[in-house]
Amino acid sequence: MSQDYKYADESLSIIAAMDCLKRHVTTDKGIDIGLSIKGVVSFVEKYHVKNGGLPTDDPGRVVRRALSHLRQSGHAVELIGGNFIFPKDDERVFGNGENWVYCYYLTIQKKQGASQFPCTIGRTSGGTIKSIRKYIERQARKAIVDPPKIPLLFRTNECVDLEGAIHRILRLRDQQIDAPGDELFMTNPEEVLEIYDFIIHGDPTYTTRTESRNEEWAQKRHKYLLKAEKYKIYFQSLIDKLYEEHSFTTPRRVNGDNYHYFASGITGITYGAWFRKDGQTAVYVQIDEKGFKKSERLAFFDRLEAHYGEIAAHFILPLAWKRCPKKTYSLISMCRDGNIGASADELEAIRDWHVESLLKFKTVFQPIIEKLLLS
Repeated sequence: MSQDYKYADESLSIIAAMDCLKRHVTTDKGIDIGLSIKGVVSFVEKYHVKNGGLPTDDPGRVVRRALSHLRQSGHAVELIGGNFIFPKDDERVFGNGENWVYCYYLTIQKKQGASQFPCTIGRTSGGTIKSIRKYIERQARKAIVDPPKIPLLFRTNECVDLEGAIHRILRLRDQQIDAPGDELFMTNPEEVLEIYDFIIHGDPTYTTRTESRNEEWAQKRHKYLLKAEKYKIYFQSLIDKLYEEHSFTTPRRVNGDNYHYFASGITGITYGAWFRKDGQTAVYVQIDEKGFKKSERLAFFDRLEAHYGEIAAHFILPLAWKRCPKKTYSLISMCRDGNIGASADELEAIRDWHVESLLKFKTVFQPIIEKLLLS
């Protein structure tokens, strides 16, 4: 188990799966035939759990989404037949096809701080990433003492046209270096990728914008999953306490929502606990249209509100009465400060308040509701 694993005690998220595949999959393992989806999912799931991560209900879905993002950013390659290969950290692969256009440079020619340096942009037919590396190493003059860096590989069926288009744009910018052959240019991988995006997508910012959007989405998704896991843990503990100590509910699993409701024994009437978005937490009794038609619901709410003084006398905190004519439910709630991101001690205090308040809500509201239904 790794002490430095960032995703310990968390369910497998898309970001965790992406990070695992980029950092920990053996890049040369199966580089010619690739790894099957099943193999990739198995690797990520085992690595995550082995290093302290929590099991996940559907790891296949999570890993497939991670692979989709990695493909768009050039860090994963899907082969014919559906297998995946993963380039080295300093390599990115884009496009589809049986042939290749490549960009490589020698670190000895890259001066520190220089924005542009000699890069070779060439092409070759057929082969795999592994064979392309060997081909470039043979081609590079100083490969023995200074192995070439290959930051970009483009898969294509029109390697002559793609290489020629990149060359022409760089020549128009007067960036070709006077050297044997016509493949050496004063440029950098970022500029070459922008040119590729312009040629293929008509947008030189296509990859960077897609990466930024995917990263932003994945970060939001990661935060959502973390919060959902906290809600699961919290509401499961609330249910357990209500069931074991007060027989208030029956045992059931929760799904990660920011609320949980409990049956009252009357169709259309439920009690619930809720973490609101404004930093408040609440308990409530709800009248919904599963048990009442709209007109009946609103009329019943009005009859219940007629007992406002009798009901409010039992509570220290004020009650909020929401008739909600445009919705499918009416709600009476009571709030206090409380956030799912609070400390363990604070959450325990919130849970005690939820338990006490739910018991009181049912004690106060249930007899009046039953009496009104009978009258």
